[in-house]
Amino acid sequence: MVDADAPVFAPVVAAGQVRPSGYRFSGEQIREALRAVSERLGRSPRTSEYQRERGAMLDEQHATGAPLRAIPSYNVINDRYPRWDDALVDAGLAPLGGRRTGHPAAPRAPLEQAHPR
Repeated sequence: MVDADAPVFAPVVAAGQVRPSGYRFSGEQIREALRAVSERLGRSPRTSEYQRERGAMLDEQHATGAPLRAIPSYNVINDRYPRWDDALVDAGLAPLGGRRTGHPAAPRAPLEQAHPR
């Protein structure tokens, strides 16, 4: 991930999933993972984007033959924080806002700018 000196864990690879064996993610590891995905996207990730980028990061590690580093899944983050925006804010990222988040919605570009014809 972001920190090259972070410990390498012995994850179990089964059915295309990487599961750390007997390991619990620290708050800092969750925040680091959120920041790494945010860096790849250039903004705070939505839950579906986090899941997609996490999978891409694991695939990239596997393709290079590098030792696999455990990256927390969406479910791990969801179990730790009551709302996705709470996890983002804890990681120092901008909340996405919207329904049921407790944060105002982030401003969006007018429809004409978002989808030029």
